[in-house]
Amino acid sequence: MSTVLEYFPGANTPGGFFSYYHNILTPAENNRMYIVKGGPGTGKSTFMKKLGTRAKEKGYDVELLHCSSDPDSLDGVTVRELGISVIDGTSPHVCDPIVPGAFDEILNFGDFFDTNKLAKDKDSIIKLQNSISTCFKDAYTYLSAANSICVKCCRHINADINIHAINAALSSIINEIDLSAAFGSGNAKDFFLSGITPLGLINYIQTFADVADKIYVIKNDIHADVSLLFNTVANIMRKQNIDGYIFYCPMSPSDKIEHIYIPALKTFITSSNRFHTVPDSNADVYDIALIANYTPSDIADDEEFFSKMISYASECVKKAKSLHDKLEESYVSAMNFDSLNEYSKNLINSII
Repeated sequence: MSTVLEYFPGANTPGGFFSYYHNILTPAENNRMYIVKGGPGTGKSTFMKKLGTRAKEKGYDVELLHCSSDPDSLDGVTVRELGISVIDGTSPHVCDPIVPGAFDEILNFGDFFDTNKLAKDKDSIIKLQNSISTCFKDAYTYLSAANSICVKCCRHINADINIHAINAALSSIINEIDLSAAFGSGNAKDFFLSGITPLGLINYIQTFADVADKIYVIKNDIHADVSLLFNTVANIMRKQNIDGYIFYCPMSPSDKIEHIYIPALKTFITSSNRFHTVPDSNADVYDIALIANYTPSDIADDEEFFSKMISYASECVKKAKSLHDKLEESYVSAMNFDSLNEYSKNLINSII
């Protein structure tokens, strides 16, 4: 039975849109990379969903790469058993061929535009694009404010916490995981497992928990520093070329690791807090508050502010999504979908 793993290759963060798309574009792991170009509403996501469905029907494991600005849409699909990836190569994650023809190629859905019709809508299209850009700038401002208060909370908490007790517990997990059994066979890939989206905070943690035989849950409602565990495991994986997935927090997209999955060991190390809980059935749960014997008493106001800023940011992304839907209307009305559907059908038959 095929499995489906889901995650975000990019995320909305305090510093703007942050992309890990370069981790998909790896000639060493893929036999073929397809980069789909075209405007909004031109069928890119629909094509990838159909491709993913075909792969699942044929029994292949599939990875669905969701769009953080519209989680119902796909920005990519990967079938690792076949060494095939298809990604959306348009803004804000523009991608171009690395080894043109020999490894990757462009699928230009723009070939099915009625450019004369689109030219008549140029002014309204530009106006919508500018409005969408403004919405995202507002979202990033709110996320930046949320991040500032988060840094403040963590600074105060970690100054009072029993970090030695926490690190002792985390070290026991590191010692229990036999990374030597996951000998070098690939590389660790950085992505996001959660996102700040038009639907609020969304995560795909369960898709990895479902395929894991061993799950470690770090319950961290007090925002303590648990970087020892995640950074140590991640560093070993990178040093030993261990294949796996390293997932960062959207609020700290290049520094704070929240989840790690090691396929060779079917081991999932995940964090749980008030923003993304993890079912603890069949899991080893480490409650950091209990380990540190610490009960926060003065961060309620800060947590409320943080939650409000995240909510405001999500509302901005939601507004951007609404405007994007209007933008799609111009492109949809200018598309020759009959020809595109025939083209897509032939493509899927040739790929899978």
